[in-house]
Amino acid sequence: MPPTPLRRYFQLPDDVKTVDFVHQIDRAATAERIQRTLVDYQVTPSIARNLDRALDNVRRGIEDRRSVFTWIHGSFGCGKSHFMNVLSLLVADEKAVYALHPELEAQRKQFSPGVIGKKLFRLHVQCISRQARTLEEIVLGAAVEELARLHPDAPAPALFEVQKLFASAKRLLEDLGDEKFFAAFPSNKSGGDDWGELGGWDRARFEAAMELPGSAEARALAGELAKTPWLEGMAAGADLVKLGPGLQILAEHLARLGYEGVILFLDELVLWLSTFQDPKKLALETPKVSTLVEHGDYPPALPFLTFAARQRDLSEMVGKLTVGRDEVIFRDQLSFWKDRFETISLEDKDLPRIIEKRVLRSAGPEAKAEIDRAFEAYKRAFSSDFRQLNGNQGDVDDFRRVYPFSPALVEVMVALSATLQRDRTALRELTNLLVRYLPDFELGKVVPVGDLFDVVAHGQASDLPAIQKLYEQARRIYENDLLPHIRKKNKTASPEKCQLLREEFDARLGCSGCPEAVCRTQTRIAKTVLLQGLVPNTPVLKNLTAQSLVYLNSGTLKSKVPNQEPAMAANLVRELSGVTPAVHVEGAANPAVRCILDVIDVRRILDYCRDLDNEQRRRIRVRQILFERMGVKLEDQTGSRVIEWRGRKWRIGFVYDNIRLVNEHAFQPAEGEDLRVLVDYPFDEVGHSPRHDEERLRDFLDGLSGQDAERGLPTVVWLPAFIDEDTRQVLADLCILDGLLPLQDKDLAARVPWISLDELGRVRGTLEQQQAHKRAQIENALASAYGVTHTFDAHLAPGLAPEHRAYLLRHETRLSVPADGLFEQSLEAIVKQALEARAPRHPVFTKVPTRARIEGVLDLVGRLLDTPERRARFDRAQIDDLRAIAAAEHLSVVRVIEEEATYAGGILDAMAKNLAQNKGTLSVGAVRAAIDPEGLMDLAREVEDFLVLAYAKAAAKPLRLMAHGHVVEGLIGKLANDLALVPVELPGQETWQAALRAAELLGVTLGKALTPQRVDDLAAKARKAAAEIETSRVAEALVFLEEWQRLAGCKEPVESTPRGATLGAIRDLVTAVLSAGDESARVVEALGRLPWDAARTTAITHMTGSRRIEALLETLRNESLKAPIAGGQNLSVDPARRSDVAAAMDKVLMALVQNENVVALRPALEQEGARITRLLFAAPPVQPQPPQPPPQMFNPPRNETAPVASLPSRRGVGGEDRPTTIDAPVLLKTPADADQLLLVLRERLSAGKRLRVTIEIVDGDETP
Repeated sequence: MPPTPLRRYFQLPDDVKTVDFVHQIDRAATAERIQRTLVDYQVTPSIARNLDRALDNVRRGIEDRRSVFTWIHGSFGCGKSHFMNVLSLLVADEKAVYALHPELEAQRKQFSPGVIGKKLFRLHVQCISRQARTLEEIVLGAAVEELARLHPDAPAPALFEVQKLFASAKRLLEDLGDEKFFAAFPSNKSGGDDWGELGGWDRARFEAAMELPGSAEARALAGELAKTPWLEGMAAGADLVKLGPGLQILAEHLARLGYEGVILFLDELVLWLSTFQDPKKLALETPKVSTLVEHGDYPPALPFLTFAARQRDLSEMVGKLTVGRDEVIFRDQLSFWKDRFETISLEDKDLPRIIEKRVLRSAGPEAKAEIDRAFEAYKRAFSSDFRQLNGNQGDVDDFRRVYPFSPALVEVMVALSATLQRDRTALRELTNLLVRYLPDFELGKVVPVGDLFDVVAHGQASDLPAIQKLYEQARRIYENDLLPHIRKKNKTASPEKCQLLREEFDARLGCSGCPEAVCRTQTRIAKTVLLQGLVPNTPVLKNLTAQSLVYLNSGTLKSKVPNQEPAMAANLVRELSGVTPAVHVEGAANPAVRCILDVIDVRRILDYCRDLDNEQRRRIRVRQILFERMGVKLEDQTGSRVIEWRGRKWRIGFVYDNIRLVNEHAFQPAEGEDLRVLVDYPFDEVGHSPRHDEERLRDFLDGLSGQDAERGLPTVVWLPAFIDEDTRQVLADLCILDGLLPLQDKDLAARVPWISLDELGRVRGTLEQQQAHKRAQIENALASAYGVTHTFDAHLAPGLAPEHRAYLLRHETRLSVPADGLFEQSLEAIVKQALEARAPRHPVFTKVPTRARIEGVLDLVGRLLDTPERRARFDRAQIDDLRAIAAAEHLSVVRVIEEEATYAGGILDAMAKNLAQNKGTLSVGAVRAAIDPEGLMDLAREVEDFLVLAYAKAAAKPLRLMAHGHVVEGLIGKLANDLALVPVELPGQETWQAALRAAELLGVTLGKALTPQRVDDLAAKARKAAAEIETSRVAEALVFLEEWQRLAGCKEPVESTPRGATLGAIRDLVTAVLSAGDESARVVEALGRLPWDAARTTAITHMTGSRRIEALLETLRNESLKAPIAGGQNLSVDPARRSDVAAAMDKVLMALVQNENVVALRPALEQEGARITRLLFAAPPVQPQPPQPPPQMFNPPRNETAPVASLPSRRGVGGEDRPTTIDAPVLLKTPADADQLLLVLRERLSAGKRLRVTIEIVDGDETP
């Protein structure tokens, strides 16, 4: 691989080894190692403060003789091990520290001699490297080894079980003898002077120690024995004592050696604890950590000052579910110590300085200056990305320190290093990225975050099984799903285009240095999404969006249209979400992106349930998607939709079928369809292509004849390009998912037997997500197939596209498909093009021509034609309807100006010209054919009916609809072609006007225009009004009126009087109308022949009103009104009252003679009758009357009605008996007499008699 150009600017190693950047605590550091440790270290102000805190913890522990435990907390790669090494060198007062970091002289001055310079036992332990099984092995075992290194001639601390050792020593003493045995004791070799109480061992002391196995003397003996050549191996292999007693023994031993305290540097302690797979073992070891602080029953002689490295909680980066339940429990146990232990946090803000010093050391002043210029250029050119990439790491200076990395990339790398193997630190992997993965990097840009994936994803990534599984899943998703999709999309799936397909290429380098820029950029986007799945809680990646994918890979995604990069990223991640269920996309303009690596193996499920897929289901699924996207309602095997064009709602029918094989009937619109759209399959059998469909269309058109050949058919054929095999596989998967998801849980579990019931919820959710994504893929592919968009043309099969996608079934008529990305809009555009081609002269309605609206407009046109000038004013709503329908472009039946409409003729005149040569009886069909002889209008049936009826109304000689010799009503939408339009023979104007005047007498009024409809309307209304007046009732009224007039003294014939003449005229009018028959013309003629008397018009009209004749009859039949008048005649002989009676009778006569509209009869009769009655009762007797016979006593026998005086009768006008008064009075003396009389009266009334009873009240017993 060519060397990276970055070597020109940075001091980079030739290669990155496993041990590089792994700083281990070294208890036997050479001067060279110490020098390297200090040279590489960057003492920032915050690190200096943390060193102060650490030294202060040591001082307090020593002064208080109290053990202190301090966590060194920080992110992975932040230098925790390095910090503890420098701290150890400070405590040891290593002079090289101050030579290389003179700023630490302040710590030396502050903490000497309390800490620095004291004799402290410093124990450095790399916990993972020891491969220890217990914490005792880590602390006590390491202490034994360190003491053997520091004090090889001293006895060992008795940190092991001594029973077997002592038994062996007894046998050995007997075998070797005292001199040889005790001479091997370390304290006896130098005479015991150097070890004080430890020296001077002999048999007596040996046996005394044996007697007290738990004593200090016994522990001293064990230490001596452990250094003898015979028992050294046994001691090393013996089990260590428990941690509590062991710390006590260790402190006691160190105190004897002159130490003042113990400092433990436990690197990777937490990582070591987290490696336990057995929860019981973990629960056993974790509590021991507190023993380093809380000693209980084993107080040590010296304080233990512990510093242990603790990484940031892994679940903060990868989530609790990812790291596993045991890891979470372990972290919860660690949190239990939070208040017991001290914590020193190494801040992430120091990382830029550390990276600058350890990774990005410039190659020299010139290189540094060039890097500075490049950084400023990037900051100007990508100012928006620059602000975003600063992430959580700090300011511009920090960005410059890590350039060409970005703070965001550093943050992601630190999070990833937490999941990697312990030797793969952030600093090592960043250096590896510079050395191996950026051979073509150009200064002036930043390293894309996506490039980190290839660096971390290969090999054994993590020591934690759960995390390692995530890395393997991420690689599998990338290599098996995402990368093949991107290769196909960019046509790079060949060794010539893709270096990963070349055998000689190192696949671990991924896309580094690849010249296929577009493909490489898209893989960076995909890799960034996968990184989010590995460390989803990292702040930079936590809320990942399409826009953040652009700036995290700043400068790599390029759009020809400015600021379209986020949209490009959004489209790509949507595609990727359809490729794998691991990628989730939510939102529209700037969608949120999530990656969930722990996903169900959907491919295994789909392959297992392949029987749910077949060609029929694929066709049905495509039809369903197409119809839904087009807004088509599915009805059985076809579809329908209404599309509005030129104000009319066109009924469009849809058929989805294979054009190559479809029956010819499918090309013809069904009944009720104005236009049909025939949609072809986007696939066919092997060996067939869309060109075969086009050949079928040409053959079909060539076979048409007659009008169909001339005009074509109102059918649109939509031919798609064929989708490719991969997309057909996606369609197959979608059909399988459609079959699985409706299943109940138990059925789904039976279908996929390896899925447990506990997993069903997650499985169903994953399958639903896959269904949505695969549906979206198919929708996108279909959009490109049918020409609605070209964005997804990669899903189409090469060379399998039609010459043209949309045709109207007419020779040389092709339709264009707008590629606006929306099926519904494209469909409407195609349909409107077809309608424009078939019906260029279709009226342009501004309101939808519904049947009700057309009927209303027809009525308005009729009213307009009724006026002499064919011009009329209408209200606003009516004018709007006329303008929308009758005045529509290409109709122009009327012309509308403001609120006035004028008949203009328009298409009706054209129809008249077309019908000029018509011979014989005119039919509706003939008139309909005259509307659009050239076939350029394609009118709805209702509009044609409107024009036919309007033509009939507007014709020079009005036309009437006839069927089998009878007049029929013309109904919009139901006008049969075989109806005849017969010219109407209208009456003359003089007759018509006379008929109108005569009809007014019946309360019928119409416009004066003479039209067939008006004639019919006048006749119908006149017949109806006449039928409501019975001539027999009029005759009866004349008889009664004559009787009244005679009673009142009238000498003239009744019909000579005004009232009688009016009744006679009504009788003649009704008789004339009803006798004229059903023909309207005869009724009008009959009305026109009636004599006209303007003087009687009001009177007649008044009397033909509602129930006027009946009211007159009721008045004339009323005997109670007649009795006073009759009495008035008798009273007229009285000279004293004659004049008053005469005046009243004159008014009665006047009311009977004059018309009702002049004098209301009933009120006059009531008023004058009451007046005569008063005169009658007030009149004195004129002359003595002869004596009357004595009154009859009303005393009938029991159960028998007394006879009442006979009631004289006289024949009335109708021949019926007319009642009169009783001749003989009846005297009632008791209440019983009254009751009996009432019984008699009831019987008479029940028999239908009319009675008048006069009652006279007589005071006292006087008999009249």
